[in-house]
Amino acid sequence: MKTLIKCVLSLSLGMGVVSSHAASVCEPATQGTAFLYFNGVNTTFVKAVSSTEKLKEIYGIQDANGRDIVYDLMYNPTEGFGDFAEVFDQRLSEQSDELNGRFELFFEALNGDGELLEQLSRVLPRAIEVRDEFSEYLRAAIPASITSLQQTAPNEVLTGFRTRIDAHDIEGRRLLMLAHSQGNLFLNPSYDYAVSKISPSSVGAVQVAPASSTLRGNHILADLDLVINALRLVGDVPNNNVTIPAIRPAGLNGKKDFLGHGLLEIYLNNQLPEQMSPRKLIDAEVNRLLSSLEYRFTDAESNSAFFTVTLTWDGAGDVDLHTFEPDGRQVFYRNPRGNSGFLDVDNTVANGPEHYYATCEDSLLQRGVYEVKLANFSRAEGRIATVQLSSQRNGVLSTRRINMGPATGDEPTLGVFGINVENRNGVPVATITASVN
Repeated sequence: MKTLIKCVLSLSLGMGVVSSHAASVCEPATQGTAFLYFNGVNTTFVKAVSSTEKLKEIYGIQDANGRDIVYDLMYNPTEGFGDFAEVFDQRLSEQSDELNGRFELFFEALNGDGELLEQLSRVLPRAIEVRDEFSEYLRAAIPASITSLQQTAPNEVLTGFRTRIDAHDIEGRRLLMLAHSQGNLFLNPSYDYAVSKISPSSVGAVQVAPASSTLRGNHILADLDLVINALRLVGDVPNNNVTIPAIRPAGLNGKKDFLGHGLLEIYLNNQLPEQMSPRKLIDAEVNRLLSSLEYRFTDAESNSAFFTVTLTWDGAGDVDLHTFEPDGRQVFYRNPRGNSGFLDVDNTVANGPEHYYATCEDSLLQRGVYEVKLANFSRAEGRIATVQLSSQRNGVLSTRRINMGPATGDEPTLGVFGINVENRNGVPVATITASVN
């Protein structure tokens, strides 16, 4: 019978002995903090990345104790986003054929930047009127979109978030979650999942402009936030606890956020009077959690991986993770230590997780393609497996969902992806290749 295998992490990796003096391709490993950012409504992936970078700029990559802070974007798309864009595009095109398909103007209007619209208004006087008319439409449309998520957040998105939390858990990090707007609808179940695995003393939440009636941490909500205040018409939201100056017509940071809701334009704005500053409240709460959350401890080997493959699945059964290293060595429960990485645990009961860690030792990290496959060892037919690849340098690189077929024992029949490790400018980089057979 297959037995639960837990690797002894202090063993040598493959045939070579891991030495603390060997050249490392990773940053120094510490049991630090994962800063998880859950984006708000009507946020493109590019802008969500920009907001994540802004948080990194504000709060830094190390805390006061010199422990690392790693930033992870927990991206969620807006329901009906395409419809909003289509309405705006239609209204602009009514002004001039030259505006057909000018999709970027939609984001200008949403973000309150307005510079491009200001330029257009010189030749198309109604451009600003269209923007203002559109704001009235959004005041109704966005709350309706958020309300549709309040009943239940999309499970496929939450599954990816849970898998990422599993990775941070096994890597020994405490978790600081910050959500804006509809991101709070994803933060709440993610927080609940995290504290089911990690001590609540090591998990904290900051909830900015929460679109949720329940909270997992302290919140910050401005009185002129037209999006969240509109939700009061259809349900409960937390009380306003900061008063900001009128945002029109003067604007903030040279911008006009006509909904009073933007993370960068309103809540992280550092040019507001101190007594009217959401940023001051957010800073205080983030810094409080960075000072008070308990650090966690784990084996340094798993905490310092060049890349990590994490497997979970949605129920009972035994799904196995198989990683084929570039030299052909197969790493799985019968052979948990490869020449370039190791499998930390074989879960035979339900849900996972299982993890493959690629070494940070430059002399042991093989260049070439690592193939990741799955096997339904037993009892997992019809289960949905989630496989997530993350690198220490770039965070999450890919999340794939696989429908498990019939049981095949030790035979891995489902290819997930290939991971190509190659040198670029003398530094190893991990990238996704095509799915493997």
